[in-house]
Amino acid sequence: MGDRPSMAINFGFLGGIFGFSTFLTGRVGLWQSSKVKKSLSLLSDLQTHAGSTKETVSPSKETSPMKEALLRQIAEKSKEDPLVGAKLFSKEILQRAIDTLKSDRGLHSESLISAIGSVAGYSCQESVRAAMALNQQDPDAAFLKVAGADGKNYFFGDPINQHLIENKISIWTLAAAAAQDSGSKELLDIQELVSYVSSTVGSKEFGTSRIGEDHRTSHEPAEYVKAMWKPLLEPMKEFCPNPQLWPIACGLALQQAIVLCKDALHPDVALSIAMESAVPMSKVDIDSL
Repeated sequence: MGDRPSMAINFGFLGGIFGFSTFLTGRVGLWQSSKVKKSLSLLSDLQTHAGSTKETVSPSKETSPMKEALLRQIAEKSKEDPLVGAKLFSKEILQRAIDTLKSDRGLHSESLISAIGSVAGYSCQESVRAAMALNQQDPDAAFLKVAGADGKNYFFGDPINQHLIENKISIWTLAAAAAQDSGSKELLDIQELVSYVSSTVGSKEFGTSRIGEDHRTSHEPAEYVKAMWKPLLEPMKEFCPNPQLWPIACGLALQQAIVLCKDALHPDVALSIAMESAVPMSKVDIDSL
């Protein structure tokens, strides 16, 4: 499959919350390719971008009157809608991923979906850890820790799966809803995927997409997590003080990305890429990436 450009998409419809200007502005062309040249380091790409990005209304900025006003409004609105902080921060997640991954050719659809899916999957584990810590409990006590043949640790357990695939607002339900709304007729078998990921822990197949070369991403899921998670964490804590909201914010960003890419990437494929990234990344030890 060759490069297949799509219509440019205006991101303005995603913003305009609480009277503040939208996070997502301008026009970015989406494209899909079977021949994506991987850069040497996504971390390097991210650092380069961070040094050249123009200022936006961003949760990551130092305290400012605009930010303080926004956080006050989130706190007030949360009394009526507990998810308001997650909804707003989801747009920041999406924008950061777009800014990190876009090139002079536009935005590669598969890479965007995989990047946000990877972060969404990992957020399920970190949400549980943070909630345990707030309750003055050992964060590791919630997990079954498995030592892989590669010498790395992997984390399993129902608390992760609740956020990943089981809750009414899980990563899976949000992503699947977006795929269906975008035209998907047959959802992937999520239980088969979970079983496959478990069976590949510690092997070279773990965290490697089965989608095929036609939908190759610019980086592996672990690289996206390593590059993107820590810069997102502190501002996410401000917008979502309750760690239970972190996977919801990431899942909403993934939902938006699937819809955004629907003209360049079939929703069935987008959903597969999203979950093939999210499920393994929910198990990893970030310090070993």
